[in-house]
Amino acid sequence: MSEQGVSDARFSAQKSAGRYESFYLGGLAVCLALLPLVGYLAPRALAFIPGLIGLIGFFAGWYIYGSRPQIHKGTLYIVVPVMGIAFLSCIWAIDPAESLERSLKMFPVLLSGVVLLSVLNSYREHIFPLFAKIFPIVVIFTLAYALIDLLSDGALHLFLRGIERDEEFNVSELNRGIIVIVLSLIPAWAMLGHHKGYWNSVRRYIYQALILILLAGVLFTTDSQSAHLIVLTCAVFWFLFPVKNRVAWFCLWVLLTVLIFVAPWLAQYMFDTMPALIGDVEWFRQSYALNRLEIWDYVGRYIEANPFYGFGIEATRSIEDFDSAFLYDDKAIVLHPHNFALQLWIEFGAIGAILASMITGYILKILMNMEPSGARLGLVAFMGLLCPAATAYGLWQGWFVGLFFMMCGYCILSQSTRQCD
Repeated sequence: MSEQGVSDARFSAQKSAGRYESFYLGGLAVCLALLPLVGYLAPRALAFIPGLIGLIGFFAGWYIYGSRPQIHKGTLYIVVPVMGIAFLSCIWAIDPAESLERSLKMFPVLLSGVVLLSVLNSYREHIFPLFAKIFPIVVIFTLAYALIDLLSDGALHLFLRGIERDEEFNVSELNRGIIVIVLSLIPAWAMLGHHKGYWNSVRRYIYQALILILLAGVLFTTDSQSAHLIVLTCAVFWFLFPVKNRVAWFCLWVLLTVLIFVAPWLAQYMFDTMPALIGDVEWFRQSYALNRLEIWDYVGRYIEANPFYGFGIEATRSIEDFDSAFLYDDKAIVLHPHNFALQLWIEFGAIGAILASMITGYILKILMNMEPSGARLGLVAFMGLLCPAATAYGLWQGWFVGLFFMMCGYCILSQSTRQCD
């Protein structure tokens, strides 16, 4: 082949690779930006969609760029110990077969989450420009969609599923989706504030006003007390936590560690004292707070039977002899304790509490060493995720694990150096 022919071939290959690269990066940006909408419409899909995006992005990026994305080691430092203790606990579990099955189901969700964060960390500079323009719009649209659903007693929810309304709709069916969209507001708001060059000031103020108005409507109409708690907690840490003060970070870690370690006994104390204080408060009654307190009480007392290494992952699914007082809940069978600290205690005992403390300290140390805007976003997202983990959902539910990785991915993308302040 002549030199001209070789040159033409190389130019053609480069042009083709450029087209593939643009399509690849644009596809990643759009898929990631649409996750809040997907998470609202079908929350359980978050168990596999973020990971699927990661796996496709990993191998497609490897093909296009000729080298694989660099593995995000920070995530491995968390996922590997978690999976290790999960599989190890099958040895002493109440139901070893059930624990092994749950561990095997959790493994691909965690592994694909690591792959997703590896892709985003490797290509974030190239993904971010398009993502930043789309993401706030998707979040605002989804928030408006959720408000319409709430005001119409789930009309859109029922319509998309082809369900005819034959009785009053229970809006609590929307709670998972509400959690997803409220948490998604955190990175969306941060992007509007810290990446101002992607929007003119008028558009940015309009977006922020829409978010505040729509959020107020959702919080007023939703039955999700977890959403209320997330917004309150995030507002406190966003505006009041001194991210530049290293002592404050250490104090926060100490506080979280103490709460994790005393959780089984704190739960029993709360059950003895709090019903008289909150029993007549409508907000607590609607959130089934008394039921939660009773569950936490008998789980906390059960932990005392084996506080060193617990009863194996997802143990509460197999326990049928909880010693409940049956004051507020007519059954003593639960799939999970509705509190991540109690769940770690009953599954892994003190080993789980120590691991949780170490992981919390590791995460807070990473955040503390970031520049202030990134540290604030990461901390607020972390504390926002802890709210439903501490009051509502099981720690190993697939959709909730996927939500963790989704939020971590958004925080990674927001660390792009292409900031236009």
